Amino acid sequence: MNNIASVDDGERLLSPAPYVLCVKYVDMTVLLDVEHGQYYSLNDTGGDIWKMLCEGHTRTAIVSALANEYGIDTDTATHDVHVLLNEMLDATLIHVTTENH
Repeated sequence: MNNIASVDDGERLLSPAPYVLCVKYVDMTVLLDVEHGQYYSLNDTGGDIWKMLCEGHTRTAIVSALANEYGIDTDTATHDVHVLLNEMLDATLIHVTTENH
């Protein structure tokens, strides 16, 4: 499924689902979906993406921040963020928000 391309122009917000709890460990972030009884682990980069989603950043802002932080080109950052956000949308860990908070 290609949710991001069809629903997010880069400026819409993607927000964490209210039933997802987050715990940050030294080198990973664990997400617990209490509604569906599932948990997910994210590496440091995935944890950074989750944190930025929680802070209300758009997909475009997340891509830019990751490209700057990790010294990667924008195309690579766009692809990597796209893949993770699609996985999160498919798992209902995040939702598309049409309003800026």
